[in-house]
Amino acid sequence: MGWMLSQTAIITFGVATLLEIFGYYIPFVDNLLDVISAPAICGTLLMGSTIVEMEPFIKWPISVIAGGGIAAAVQSGTSVARATSSTFTAGLGNPILSTIEAVIAAVLSVVNILLPVVAGVFVLWLVFKLYSLRAKKNKRAV
Repeated sequence: MGWMLSQTAIITFGVATLLEIFGYYIPFVDNLLDVISAPAICGTLLMGSTIVEMEPFIKWPISVIAGGGIAAAVQSGTSVARATSSTFTAGLGNPILSTIEAVIAAVLSVVNILLPVVAGVFVLWLVFKLYSLRAKKNKRAV
């Protein structure tokens, strides 16, 4: 995974990202990008890059199933939605669909970052409440 840190890889990823973003707003180009994309490979590599201390014969099957499978499922849904939009709107509805997808992705990203914090605060609140209830119960018993 060290090759991902090279300047060439970073520039290539940047250009690919820009092409992907702008391509989604051009009717029918977005469908072409869906066809030629390889979400399963990217999902597998991303999942594999996060599992660092595991034997390869366990790491890569988990990466293929979890990362590649989920990425392929999401990409399939996106491809079907985009093809349906192209069929019924002659591709003119795809920019709206792309914007909705981007907003949903941003919201889910923020939720994924904040959810553990909210859960931690909730657990602390719950512990405090249970402790308070127990203290009240012990106070009444005395």
